[in-house]
Amino acid sequence: MPTKITGNELRDRLLARMRQPAPEANEQLRIEVLASAVNRELLEIIATKEPRSINELVTLSGRLQPNVSRSLNALARAGLLTVTPDGRASVPRLTTEGERKARDLGFVAAVTPAAAIEAGPANAEPVFAANVIGPRNGDLENDVIDAEVTARLPGFGQYTITASLRLDLNELCENLFSHWWRLLYRRADPFRMFVMERAVGGGVSQATLLAEATGHKIELLARSLVEDEDIWRFPILLLDLAQFRSLVLDELVQPAVSYLRAGRRFGRPIEASLRRIEDIERYPAEFGFWRTAGALGLAEGAIDAALADDIARLIDLIADEDARLDFASGTNPAHVATTLDWATAEIRAKGETNRLPRLVELRKNGPAEAVHGGRPYRIGITRAERAREQLGLAADYAIGGMEGLARLFGGNGRFTASLAGEDPIRGFQAHGDSEPVVVVKGGWPRSTSFLVARAIGDYLVFGSREAPIADLYTDRQAVGRAFAAEFLAPARGVIHMIEEEQLSMVTVADHYGVDMEVVSRQYRNNPALHAQA
Repeated sequence: MPTKITGNELRDRLLARMRQPAPEANEQLRIEVLASAVNRELLEIIATKEPRSINELVTLSGRLQPNVSRSLNALARAGLLTVTPDGRASVPRLTTEGERKARDLGFVAAVTPAAAIEAGPANAEPVFAANVIGPRNGDLENDVIDAEVTARLPGFGQYTITASLRLDLNELCENLFSHWWRLLYRRADPFRMFVMERAVGGGVSQATLLAEATGHKIELLARSLVEDEDIWRFPILLLDLAQFRSLVLDELVQPAVSYLRAGRRFGRPIEASLRRIEDIERYPAEFGFWRTAGALGLAEGAIDAALADDIARLIDLIADEDARLDFASGTNPAHVATTLDWATAEIRAKGETNRLPRLVELRKNGPAEAVHGGRPYRIGITRAERAREQLGLAADYAIGGMEGLARLFGGNGRFTASLAGEDPIRGFQAHGDSEPVVVVKGGWPRSTSFLVARAIGDYLVFGSREAPIADLYTDRQAVGRAFAAEFLAPARGVIHMIEEEQLSMVTVADHYGVDMEVVSRQYRNNPALHAQA
């Protein structure tokens, strides 16, 4: 029977271990770990194949999951790799020391592991380029523009993937303009930009270039046939929203406009669309309207009077644009009015039972996070650690579900969930009369308490007067999920219970009152803590 320890004892042990010399400094430990052929093999696979998840690493190695996990733990203790969350996956990546060992062992000449990289400096070659060839079939009486569009995308290491396709540039620009606001502002919903081609052996491989808004950035990624996935594997390219906008306009639209003007074809549809966008951006109210409409996935021609009223009401209800665009991106345009009615009615009905007044004090006395700077999951984890510290909670302290959360944050003990529905908006937090009120759609008790914790995390980090909890994978929702996982089941406590107390993940999940998936992710995504457990 495992020996139980008190929360204070656990905290003291963990703090003592944190003061010990870091294992990364121990070269002898690395030598011992890499003496194992299995560990060397996994290091080589990570260095050369760049697996996008632990499951993919298991498949590539042909080994059982427990064996791979043990080797990953050993490599992490030696400071050779880390495992970080990326969407729904856990990605193993080499540290700087791991890259050095991979080179020393002759696995690679140069290793730059990454699941997502930022765009290069402004003077680097543009990601997109359009080379206008001329009018198709010599016809100067229409707007068809024969052009070769090239995409330069980051490969792994020092490589760049260059792909291109000959197409009608005018048609491409018209399609982008038709969906302009949706392309830039509808989050977690990939938009098909254009098809790319690469010569492979004696044939040609094609892939679709997708652009996906996550919040304040755009991700560029490719989708190909399953058999061609390796040909098109590259780290997701992250572009700032403004950077992506300028890239499309400067490198794709302007060459088309210039070509048409040179042929004395003035005031063409794409030029009119460009002027329309520039005019909208000059007027804040109109610009806000179209950003919200785009997040709903709507184009100009699809908005009738009723939808326009719904958009205006949404803007009035959720003043914080970041929260509003998440709400819109997670809502079917046909259901906007219904969802808004649900949120406002529930906040009003549960203004007393679901009020959490202590949140105001904790946010006021908490850290001032750079909410749009660092990685979303790290922001959420850091704020959860700080919240538990503010509340004086040991790493093994179990919150006690939805009711426990409510008590911790000043609720009156009568916190209740709402009826569940199919809408992706799963919850909402708003200020009611003066203090934060949280409403969530009920279901499995552990999932419901996780939704409440997400709403609490959103308020503590962003402080918005109104904000949704949605079934989306956006930057903002990632902050809430990371906060909830760390607040309800701290990684240090999870790892200690599994590794030192020899408790099963099921037992640990039961202790903290969370789903098994939460405990699994907390354990597997924090290998740097394993050496301290």
